[in-house]
Amino acid sequence: EKKSFLDAALALTYINLGSLLTDPFTGFLVKRFGSYGTNILSLTILSLSIYALYLILPLNIDSLLILSLILFGSGRSIWNMSRRYLIATEVPREIRGRASSFIGASERIGLFIGPVLVGFILSIWSYDVIYLLAFLLSLVALIMSLIISKRLTHESNLSHIDKLGIRDLQIRSSEKILWKELIILFVAMFIIQGIRSVRNLVLPSIGENLARLDKSYVSYLIGLSGLFDILMAYPSGLLMDKRGRGVAVSLSFSIIAVAYMVLTASKAPEIYVAGLMIYGLGNGLGAGTMITIGSDVSSIVSKEKIHNFLVMWQTISDLSTIVFPVAIGLAMTILGAQLICIVLATLSITAVVLINTVREEFYL
Repeated sequence: EKKSFLDAALALTYINLGSLLTDPFTGFLVKRFGSYGTNILSLTILSLSIYALYLILPLNIDSLLILSLILFGSGRSIWNMSRRYLIATEVPREIRGRASSFIGASERIGLFIGPVLVGFILSIWSYDVIYLLAFLLSLVALIMSLIISKRLTHESNLSHIDKLGIRDLQIRSSEKILWKELIILFVAMFIIQGIRSVRNLVLPSIGENLARLDKSYVSYLIGLSGLFDILMAYPSGLLMDKRGRGVAVSLSFSIIAVAYMVLTASKAPEIYVAGLMIYGLGNGLGAGTMITIGSDVSSIVSKEKIHNFLVMWQTISDLSTIVFPVAIGLAMTILGAQLICIVLATLSITAVVLINTVREEFYL
């Protein structure tokens, strides 16, 4: 069981490695092709990588499998930048939280429905059918993006830049950039994204190894927890727009810290279920927070260099998704599930403290 946990962590790491390797080039792509053109490019790469996985998996060629996972990560990196750039340059600040959380909710719906569909398909067919279906769905997404892009401008429209709230958010940019505060913010974001990246590794392991529940039942419970994610996405966006980004992050990760402390006592299945539901509530309240904060803070630079800041923001985010799964995967095999829960709860509170340290400087 421990080996399969580590294998899953390594597979996820290959995808994240593809994202990290591609991140430095995404700024050029959105500047050259705009958010809509970049979106189409990302979906094309994702479709090709999924089709490659469909062809390669039956062959059991590890090197080709790794390359396909890296290619998938590359497409995901370009997709992430296209949506970050769209939100930073096209969405007014007063509704940016809700826009970001809406995108986050759409992804959460996919993550909620996906495991259910996979379970149903596996009860009838093999894994090959899953990858073929994923490929067909990616083609549908690509076609829809092509139709939409014909109705919208190919280039990002920056003529309305002052309407985005950027003039009000140019924090001492005429004097100096707040490097100390930026570093603190980057560290907080690194921790937050890292904690999120290990959710699908840690939570199932706790259910199977600590609560001693059946794998199928654990999958069902995690899916139910994901429903909380979806339901809380809009309240998260409303909270960000009305009360501030810092409030949403603080509430979200304080609840996540409580969830992990509850999960330390998950030898009783009822407590495991309670911990999962609390986690879903906290995670849902954090929907779209990092995209929104990144878009807001990118405004401290000139409008021509927003893409450069977003590249830094995304690169650090993707770096955390490589470091955390491997580190937590190794630590889980050595320390066990209970101690890892305590570590993640402590990191969650640390992120809250760091965000509140720079909240005033960045109008969060």
